[in-house]
Amino acid sequence: MKKAMQQDIKRDINKEVKKKAKRLPLLAVAIFAAVLAAGCGSADSGSADSGGSAGGSGQTVRVTATLPFIGDMAREVGGERVEVSSIVQPGDEVHTFQPSPSDAQGISDSEVVFENGHGLEQWLDDLVQSAGGEERTVVELSEGLEPVEGGSHGEHSSEASQNSREEGTHAGEGEHAEGEHAEEGGHTGEEHAGEAEESGGHADEHGAVNPHFWLSVPNAEHYVEGIRDALIEADPDGEQAYRQNAEDYLAELEDLDSYISEQVQSIPEQNRKLVTFHDGFPYFAEEYGFELTGVVLQNPNAEASSREVAELTRTVQEENVPAIFTEPQFNSGLSDTIAQEANVEVHPLYATFVQESDIVERDISSYEQMMRANVDSMVEGLG
Repeated sequence: MKKAMQQDIKRDINKEVKKKAKRLPLLAVAIFAAVLAAGCGSADSGSADSGGSAGGSGQTVRVTATLPFIGDMAREVGGERVEVSSIVQPGDEVHTFQPSPSDAQGISDSEVVFENGHGLEQWLDDLVQSAGGEERTVVELSEGLEPVEGGSHGEHSSEASQNSREEGTHAGEGEHAEGEHAEEGGHTGEEHAGEAEESGGHADEHGAVNPHFWLSVPNAEHYVEGIRDALIEADPDGEQAYRQNAEDYLAELEDLDSYISEQVQSIPEQNRKLVTFHDGFPYFAEEYGFELTGVVLQNPNAEASSREVAELTRTVQEENVPAIFTEPQFNSGLSDTIAQEANVEVHPLYATFVQESDIVERDISSYEQMMRANVDSMVEGLG
């Protein structure tokens, strides 16, 4: 009888979630998570007792990725042993994203959560805590990479980065050596709080940094290694499969890296100048030899001033920049205005996945496809 009542409660909650498809504030997420825990906690516990996680029963490992490209990487490494869902969907803008109650439920049902980190997903810490953060392994995939200082993300990364260390459970500290995560395991919130006190906090350690590490392929390989190690830790029985899948995928990324480098060589050196819509490509520029000449919108959460627009237009003209680049998840009106004033072309770049629509020319649904589309667009605009 008790189990039947619990199932009825869970079914009613799911119905309510489907009715409310729009994004809700985090307070609503927290309320939803509390109800979910009260109504379904004992039922979920009973299920775990009878079946358990993939590590003990052969069931699939439930994984939540914050961003679509991270979900793509997790599927490549996990194969048939994982069930992956992404919080941010293709076309969503992560800087202004607000999670929904169903996102809290997805995290509550997951064994591993993969995030980019460095303050990009400001909403994640509260979401994880609302979903029972102490029981979740949260892996910050950019951990251990050398950050680029500055950028519009710096103003919020300090606070968000410190919060992410003081609460929840994080795996993936240090370098992603072979099997390191499987040996060390995750890190509890208390351990992170102690580390923050000893080092003066991660906010001071990292400072103001740009979080778009993944747009350099070698950095993406670091992400893949972190995913591999975390999945081995969550599901030791699948170690051989995870290692083989990761090895195969890393080989594909090596080929992708070579392709990008070869394509860049076809662009005249004096034309390797990037004017992008937002400050998302410093790691790409550093890796492949571009100069970052300008950014249309310094802060994705604020409008550019007329003075900033005029200054960028003048820079584009004076530096003889052949083209500027926009991103489909942002309004292109400002980029179009600058391009018209400077008499240059506009071409698309992709920092996340998108779906074809009236304003988007193509689907971008894999990391490799996204990176190939980016360099091809640069060759067309700058070559």
